[in-house]
Amino acid sequence: QADPGKLIAIVGPTGAGKTTIINLLMRFYDAQAGDCRVDGHDMYALTRSSLRRAYAMVLQDTWLFRGTVYENIAYGKENATREEVVSAAKAARIHGYIMQLPQGYDTVISEDGGNISKGQKQLMTIARAMLYDAKMLILDEATSNVDTTTERRIQKAMRELMADKTCFVIAHRLSTIQHADNIIVLAHGEILEQGTHQELLRHRGRYYQLYTLQFNKQQLQAAQVVGEGSINLIRKAYNRAGYRVLDTIWAEKREVVLDLEELGEGLYSNEQGAPLDLIDILKNLEAEEKAADERENHRGQ
Repeated sequence: QADPGKLIAIVGPTGAGKTTIINLLMRFYDAQAGDCRVDGHDMYALTRSSLRRAYAMVLQDTWLFRGTVYENIAYGKENATREEVVSAAKAARIHGYIMQLPQGYDTVISEDGGNISKGQKQLMTIARAMLYDAKMLILDEATSNVDTTTERRIQKAMRELMADKTCFVIAHRLSTIQHADNIIVLAHGEILEQGTHQELLRHRGRYYQLYTLQFNKQQLQAAQVVGEGSINLIRKAYNRAGYRVLDTIWAEKREVVLDLEELGEGLYSNEQGAPLDLIDILKNLEAEEKAADERENHRGQ
């Protein structure tokens, strides 16, 4: 059940059924059993066109057409004014970029926006959804293959877009859905578990496994940048985070694989389930080692 204004996150591996749920919500598929209701009304009693008009969608695979920037953002809202389009673009944090284009909002973009970066295309589709202003939103929150600055802008724009809407989010990075009202965990077309972030962490089921694995991977990638491959620092950092490193294997592309034994509270530093920041631990360790080296050099002099 998705109450008005609530955020429902859908997670699971490839092939779990995330896209199938979206297709059922939009009636691209009809359910073979059970029923779906919108505001208490049987969804199958509604026309497909009226149902789909109730949703705005922002997907990872953005769709733009050959036409002006203004026409692409205004698509879906008949008789949209220039002021409305500009207001939506500002809310989506794309206005400044548009004004740098040769003809601003009258700049013609190619089919599928081939002359615009992936991040700018996604911001443009967010602006389109903001202008449409439907009460229900389907959102694929992935922002892969964009730089960090653009990713932050996309995340801020998405939060603005989601305000006061009933949202269904296909989540790829679990760190972005910790405040969801309900998280549905799928595998092989079935719901394994559902609940809030804290409830699912306490349950220590599939979501807990996905979250800790994803957190470890992200932290290790950053750790290699911070520690420049210093495995001793990584070992010490994990020990402070509540783990003992039993074995370490350096794989291709300098990715590190760790065999970990959990000690005590493990990754979680407080009752709210907030993960310890491995990168901060690494930085502290590096500072400590540098200070120790400086003291040793000073004694040697």
